[in-house]
Amino acid sequence: MKFVLLFVFAVINADGADEGHCRLNPHPSVEYRCILLGSAVGSRVCGAHEPAGTLVSPQCRTNYYSTGTLTYMQCLNGNWDYIAKCVPDCGRVTADGMELVIGGQRVRRGELPWHAGVYKKTWRPYQQICGGTLISANIVISAAHCFWSDLEKQLPASQFAVAVKVLHVPARYQGAGAHNQDDIAVVVTAREFQFNTYIRPACLNFDYHFEVQQLYPGNQGKVAGWGLTAANGKASSVLQVVDLPYVDIRTCIRNSPPAFREYITTDKICAGTLERKLNLGKSRCELVSVTRGNWLENWGIERFYLRGVVSTAPTSNNACNTAVYTSFTSIMQHEHFIKQFWIES
Repeated sequence: MKFVLLFVFAVINADGADEGHCRLNPHPSVEYRCILLGSAVGSRVCGAHEPAGTLVSPQCRTNYYSTGTLTYMQCLNGNWDYIAKCVPDCGRVTADGMELVIGGQRVRRGELPWHAGVYKKTWRPYQQICGGTLISANIVISAAHCFWSDLEKQLPASQFAVAVKVLHVPARYQGAGAHNQDDIAVVVTAREFQFNTYIRPACLNFDYHFEVQQLYPGNQGKVAGWGLTAANGKASSVLQVVDLPYVDIRTCIRNSPPAFREYITTDKICAGTLERKLNLGKSRCELVSVTRGNWLENWGIERFYLRGVVSTAPTSNNACNTAVYTSFTSIMQHEHFIKQFWIES
């Protein structure tokens, strides 16, 4: 009896598909619909591998969008001619938008869908100590002082209950001893957030000219957190929000107490008013982030951009002063630090 051994070699391209097919990896931002050819009309759900010549109609999923028109993708010689992707629908508030502050108001549901709470697990029950801003499915921007002890220096990520996987603080951050210079933290979460109507990231943009268009004296930004609702009152259990005007740095320094001026370091911006009754809380004076709204791409859609993270404000009798400017760590000044861990969509 004779045997014939037949060896079949499949030619695999870089995408992991054989020569006549294209591999179509699922993406959370896009739904891929394969166009029916021949006498059939319409489309079908695409498979993991599609034959040469297949046309795909990419469509942004809910809570994502495209800055341009998504054209058909086509399978050619085992590769797609391009891969369509959409970006998170960042900085959008939810229409049906429930006091951080004296003079503030309760946050309507969906009004600040990027705001996150940071909890410390060394307390029972967990103690809410800081806030943060969601900028991607697994990245939260917060303040370095939230994760710092002047005695122990940077605290381990295991102490915090925001599902922290990795915690990044600038190497030069040395707390109050260095006047809170570089007071920013990048928190990588252990699990990715699934975007929906009430969970969306804030926008980031590092274009200098765009920032100048947003940060001008008097332009309003939203500040949110769990501060005190009265000048020596108890901390609010409900997220609070207030609109604060941007203040140019000279005005901020000139009108701040002498002891506070040294904390307005080169990476700080200011916002606030000397008239509004504002209280960011005692140990919670740093629970907020500030974003700036602007009309994007002439679509008539208002989006909010993260421009600063609350760092310090003057205090009075162990409670935050109710008529002062607050300094924010500038996001723009820490572009390179943030981009080490965040990949722009």
